[in-house]
Amino acid sequence: SFQLISPAKLILAYHQSCRPSRPPPLLKCYRTFEERVTDVIGARMSKPDRIRRAIDRTVGKFTKVQLLETCPDISETTMERALKQFLDSGFIRKIGAGRGAAYCKA
Repeated sequence: SFQLISPAKLILAYHQSCRPSRPPPLLKCYRTFEERVTDVIGARMSKPDRIRRAIDRTVGKFTKVQLLETCPDISETTMERALKQFLDSGFIRKIGAGRGAAYCKA
């Protein structure tokens, strides 16, 4: 029977056979890609939930531009609306104003 194996698992298996002591450099890229695909296709999450999940995965400060890069299918207007909701609910805090504004988890 045919079994579908993710690219991350293939790279890890190949790399472990060659260099078992060091993780492959592309593994992180494939894992990030798989997480994003799972978020978009597999989980069928709403856009604000996907933005919240992206925020949960960040460490430290982040910007709206960084979130837009993490979720490229979400419009800037939707992102701004979700950020405002998160600010109002106390989930995140805003640091600065204007183009240089950043956010952090509260």
